[in-house]
Amino acid sequence: DRLAKGLALDEGPYQSCLAGEASEVVRQHQAEARALGISSTPTFLVGRLEADGRVRAEKSLVGFQTAEALGGVVRGLLKAAR
Repeated sequence: DRLAKGLALDEGPYQSCLAGEASEVVRQHQAEARALGISSTPTFLVGRLEADGRVRAEKSLVGFQTAEALGGVVRGLLKAAR
């Protein structure tokens, strides 16, 4: 792998990591993110809990967010729900 060679990583542990269980979990999470339209991190999904227990994302925020910005989004959703 070009990336591993470019970083001068020890090839054995690198290949073991790629073949391991943790790597499969990462691939599953990537697939879930792609299905949600997420293409970068961090991405915050803010939404509502539906009657069936599922969460419906109302808004996504991409990139670094301050606590004030996240709080403002949550307050806006709460206000709209009234």
